[in-house]
Amino acid sequence: MVIYTCPMHPEIRQDKPGNCPKCGGMKLVPLDSLKGKVVLQNENESVISSTWKNYLPLAIIIGLILLTTIVLSFRDLQLGNFVTSTTISYFMIGFFLVFSGFKLIGLKGFAEGYSTYDLLARRVSAY
Repeated sequence: MVIYTCPMHPEIRQDKPGNCPKCGGMKLVPLDSLKGKVVLQNENESVISSTWKNYLPLAIIIGLILLTTIVLSFRDLQLGNFVTSTTISYFMIGFFLVFSGFKLIGLKGFAEGYSTYDLLARRVSAY
């Protein structure tokens, strides 16, 4: 018999595939597919151990934002308009646009995750 679990909520166990009943958006995966990853029963502990491969997508995204920032700043330098604060603004604009887009991928899961550490969102779900 195959047991399915949620990678974010390892306490969830089912005998059939589907979505996590706790977060709603995350697909349940076979428990044995998490081989080599530390799955802990305590909610307050880390769910999956981290390796450098886990951070590769993040490094690529930040690298692309940084590359775009450098190109825009170089353009400003050629036009004689270079200002350090504008360069920082370019990076922050790219960062916020990209990472706010991730919320739209799983809005319900984002809202539930956000409510775990924001006191107002914990009490008022519409917030």
